[in-house]
Amino acid sequence: MAYNEIQAESEVPIDVSYRGENLGIGFRMDILVEDIIVLELKSIAKLEDIHYKQLLNYLLLTDKPLGYLINFNVPNFTLGQGYDKIRNLRYNKPIPDWVI
Repeated sequence: MAYNEIQAESEVPIDVSYRGENLGIGFRMDILVEDIIVLELKSIAKLEDIHYKQLLNYLLLTDKPLGYLINFNVPNFTLGQGYDKIRNLRYNKPIPDWVI
């Protein structure tokens, strides 16, 4: 999928391995943008700690620097409700300026 030449993939599988063996857990990122930003999409009454931990795990497992947790079940998404930015503090590679 490409929009305005921005590359994005949906339902991106995440391999989880232990001591070199794939555990076959079946995690999937909702959307991966430009192979650098993870979007985790929800439509729930309230974001809970488990949702933040899920996104952080995805960032750590895939070595991506930034993710957005987005909840569409809010009264006014355009006023900044319904999303949070999560950073992978273990990411130590250069990040493009447009990301930050």
